[in-house]
Formats: sequence, C-alpha cells, structure tokens
Amino acid sequence: MSFREKSAWICFIGIWVIFAPYFVHVGALVRSDSLDLPSIAWLLSGAIVLQAIVTALAHIVIAVKHRNEKPDERDRAIELRSYRSAYIAVALLAMFIVAVPATWGYLQSPLVIGQLLLLCLIFGEMAKYLIQAIGYRVGL
Repeated sequence: MSFREKSAWICFIGIWVIFAPYFVHVGALVRSDSLDLPSIAWLLSGAIVLQAIVTALAHIVIAVKHRNEKPDERDRAIELRSYRSAYIAVALLAMFIVAVPATWGYLQSPLVIGQLLLLCLIFGEMAKYLIQAIGYRVGL
C-alpha cells in the first residue's frame, strides 16, 4: 500500500472509532432530552483532540517508511474524485438535516441541529477517505 492509501485508511478508521461513540452518546442525550452545551462541549473537545493525536501518531509511523514517496497524477485524480463525492454526500445530508427539524418537533433545538450538521461533516470526511482508499485499491 502507498502512503496515501494508508493515510486514507488511518483517517477513515480513526474518525469512525472516535466519533461513532460520540454520536451514540449525543443520540442518547437527545432521546433523554438532556442535551445541553456543557454536557457535550468537553466530550466534543476530547474527541477532536484524541482524533488529532491518534491520526498524527499513525501518520508519523507510516511517514517514516514512505519518506521519499511523492504524489503523482493518479493521486491527484483520486483525491479530486473523493472530494467531489464527499461534497455531494455532505450537501445531500445537509438538505435532509434541514427537512428533519421541520417534520419532527423535538429536533428544533439549535444544539441538536448543530450536532446533526456536525454529523454531516463527519460523514462527508469519512466518505472522502473511504473513496480515496477504495480508489487506490480498485484503481479509479
């Protein structure tokens, strides 16, 4: 595997492992109607810091092995396709997120809508990295 393929897998798995429990916890807080800013501010901050540390350490480990590898035209094409696909995923999810609060009354809290939009962005990043990793594997 190339550095960029390993990097895409590291980012995808790191986001999944760290943010899946975060959103499960936020979902539980929403269902119990106890979601407030102090209850998630530290949790979100911790998830972001943990994501940065885990991703940075993993990238340092793989960068040592692939230190002379430079991006080529294929890398740029795969990256462009993944960004385009992720943008479409984020746009479609965001439109859905705008429609849901209009339908379900308990989702009209700005904090809940903010968390749903954050979920859209996280999903978009995961889609980008997954498409990149698959692009290297399949040869897109």
